[in-house]
Amino acid sequence: EFRRVLFRSEDQDTFVYAEADIAPAYVNNDEVTNSVTSALRTLVYIRPNIVFLHDETQVANPAVKKIFNVNFNAASLPRTADIVRANHGTSKVFMRGLVPANPTPTIKNLNYNNGTNNVTNYQVTTSGATAGTFLHLFELADSSQSSMSTSNYIVSGDGREEGAEINLGTRRWIVMSST
Repeated sequence: EFRRVLFRSEDQDTFVYAEADIAPAYVNNDEVTNSVTSALRTLVYIRPNIVFLHDETQVANPAVKKIFNVNFNAASLPRTADIVRANHGTSKVFMRGLVPANPTPTIKNLNYNNGTNNVTNYQVTTSGATAGTFLHLFELADSSQSSMSTSNYIVSGDGREEGAEINLGTRRWIVMSST
């Protein structure tokens, strides 16, 4: 089943690239009707600790909500501008929401496995258009790291590609996806 949705993949020394059709995940219970006409996920893992995640969607009706949702195994999710961070043990994950720039994400605590507000949910919802994209950049780190590596949102001159530039000290990476 997974191979059917995975379009392209490439595993190199410094990165892994994968592109998948995730639209079948949104088929209604009748396994035919689907208001999601296209959903393409691009994932680039830059070894050893960066993940670029881009979702491009098309829906039949502009009123259909498009939702990007992540659950973090952390009791809180502090946010500074468009970057959230979650600590768990000696690890930390930073996530930068680049697209959409608005609306503001909803962040709420959840109870998991009889815990009390022990996990946190991050969710961005958009509607009002038939096309939409979500672009998020993740950095995995030791809990002592105080901030995410410097990154920027970039878009091609013709507006047909968007992506991120991230400075990793000795290397600067640019990852682009079509829109």
